[in-house]
Amino acid sequence: MQKTHRNHAPLTLAACAVLVALIGMIVFRPVAASATPPLMEATPIAGSAQNHLMKLAELRRKGAWPRTAIELHAWSLVSEIDAAGKVVASNTSPTVSSTTFSPDGSVTIETVVGRPFPGQEVKDLPIPGTPLSSEHLSAEKSVAASASGVLPEDADQLAQWLETAFSVDPANTEESTLSLLSVLVNTTVTPAQEATVLEYLASRPDVTLIGQVTDRLGRSALSFRIGSDVDNYQQNLIIATDTGQIIATETIYTGNDRHDITAPAVTSYEAWERK
Repeated sequence: MQKTHRNHAPLTLAACAVLVALIGMIVFRPVAASATPPLMEATPIAGSAQNHLMKLAELRRKGAWPRTAIELHAWSLVSEIDAAGKVVASNTSPTVSSTTFSPDGSVTIETVVGRPFPGQEVKDLPIPGTPLSSEHLSAEKSVAASASGVLPEDADQLAQWLETAFSVDPANTEESTLSLLSVLVNTTVTPAQEATVLEYLASRPDVTLIGQVTDRLGRSALSFRIGSDVDNYQQNLIIATDTGQIIATETIYTGNDRHDITAPAVTSYEAWERK
């Protein structure tokens, strides 16, 4: 019996749009092992996760208002493993998706092949910049038009909003955070809305500070571990130190039941810029 290992990163509109295109362009093939992106180097810093998150929330509330586009850089590893633990197929998919928000509320998503990470096998990957998909969503069909696209600007209202919009228990830090990220990477949010997300994270006892990092787009940030390991996977959240904006998320494999990668290993990341 074969099983498929997938990442736990939040599914974005862009990811949905490129799935079929990637299957058509990237060949599944037997592999002995899979290369994964290097782990971010974290420098420990003093202070609790809660204190740092509240300072970042205060910084974000005073920050810039929404832009008109989001550029999302993503990479993920999907491996099929047989009952003996042997990798029978592996798929990697670096992509860059540009989401543009029009004044009428409609959304356009253009996705191209992204650049491989340093050390990634490129022989069978499409050329970076190769178009993968193009999608235009009307205002009625965009995330911003749905209930999940209207984040509250008051932390006291967030718990009820999570239950109503996503049917998740706000006490479940990881599920709640992934739901919130699905909004952040698909819509423009106000400084107060994003600050409210940070205040929610600051209230959670299972959010821990990893340290100071430089993210995959070269930005100075703090990295936080969200919740506890789920099925041997850890979710990290990256927040910019100069703006208080949430700018990236990473999924780290921490288990010992895979033979294609060695823990700890990055199995997916998403990093975005607001333009």
